Amino acid sequence: MGKNNKKNPLQYPANSQEFQRRFIFNRRPTEDDLQEYRIGDMWIVKDEEETYSAFVLIGKSNRRARWQQMGETVTDIIRTISGSAGTKVRADDEANLSLQGTGGITVTENVNNHSLVIGNISAPIETINNVQANESANLTIKEGNNVTITENPVGNSLEITADDSVKTINTIDPTPEGNFTVQGQNGISVTAGTNSITLEPTLQRIATINNTAPSAQYNMVLSGTMGITISENPATNTITVSGQAQEFPWTEITVPGDAQNPTQMQTNNGYITNSDLGIVNLLLPTTSAIADRIKISNKGSSGFIIRQNAGQQIHFLTQSATPGNAGSIQSSTTRYIGITLRCITANTEWIIDDGRGPVTAS
Repeated sequence: MGKNNKKNPLQYPANSQEFQRRFIFNRRPTEDDLQEYRIGDMWIVKDEEETYSAFVLIGKSNRRARWQQMGETVTDIIRTISGSAGTKVRADDEANLSLQGTGGITVTENVNNHSLVIGNISAPIETINNVQANESANLTIKEGNNVTITENPVGNSLEITADDSVKTINTIDPTPEGNFTVQGQNGISVTAGTNSITLEPTLQRIATINNTAPSAQYNMVLSGTMGITISENPATNTITVSGQAQEFPWTEITVPGDAQNPTQMQTNNGYITNSDLGIVNLLLPTTSAIADRIKISNKGSSGFIIRQNAGQQIHFLTQSATPGNAGSIQSSTTRYIGITLRCITANTEWIIDDGRGPVTAS
């Protein structure tokens, strides 16, 4: 077998034309300068100042070239650094990698001992009430609504203080300056003190009269009827009620009506029937209390008839009307007769306890 004459390129002299090739450029070689070159090639750099430096290709791996500058000692060069994810970050052409700190991490270079110091300046605040800090881990807290903020750089602290301002009144928020305006109306006066507000009524208001509430302006109108008169005295804030009330309020009825459209009577009222065109139809009230009364006086020539509701009945001496709405009491057509009805059973039974003139029950 023939002898293997392949020689290590480093066994040749530096100026050997047998193996070494030389290339001249105006830049330094990079790890990407790989395809056209072979181990032992020399890369000569000629810069603008006519100075020269030389590099020799001493290795190829992972599709990367390793050029060694002549006159320098080859050391363990850091080519890549991997993070937590395992992704490799390659060094630059001069085998440098730049480390930068974020999120409160600092990176300090020490050129004298070729070292880096990585430190955490503080535990940075990331959020306050879900508000994200900026890239420098800073959050700006602004003053407002009577709140003051005082910084203490020595103690790395903030002092937040607020005065004793009223925040709401009946769920109403104050102005941006923390102010409320309280106004009085409907007789209410407002007096401001040093740190207080006093509300006082200027007049004693009437709440109700006979369960009737006043208007929004606390006004009530009193009217006099049945001989009652009302007089006001604003100077003394008094009302004088005078006069003599009638025993009954009386109503004159001139329309006869019929069984389907009778005049509805009310308890403790009086009625004057005055019709010459036909008998006047009257109807008992549906509700009544024991001893309630109704008076009827006839003036016209047609007389009157008193009709009943369901469940009601009128009695007169030995006579009784038919129970229910089929029964009635009818007067004669004689003028100037009258009767008094009195309730003896609530809502249902009535008697004629005073009568002048004939009546007939049916």
